[in-house]
Amino acid sequence: GAEAIGRCAPLELDGGASTGSGGRNWLIAKWEVVKSLSGDGNFTAAVQAADTPQLKLPGSAVPLGTHTLKLTVTPWYSLAKAQSATFTMTKEDADIPTLFLS
Repeated sequence: GAEAIGRCAPLELDGGASTGSGGRNWLIAKWEVVKSLSGDGNFTAAVQAADTPQLKLPGSAVPLGTHTLKLTVTPWYSLAKAQSATFTMTKEDADIPTLFLS
């Protein structure tokens, strides 16, 4: 995902390239807001509602400011093998071009 998004841009994070679940879907994929100064409960609820390694929220659901999000994935074969990664992004009150490379 982009580290900075503009005022109208959606938030799109993709943990789908994560490995370690033996070729199967993750038993649990859990997103959470680790840090956000916005205090927007709707944003937190929308992030927590995502249950796949992909998080897609419309721009209107993401408040201005800097947010740190965490994805935790758990493989089907062991709850003890859960792994987490964090990502910090900023939504700015400006138009920002977004570049994607793959």
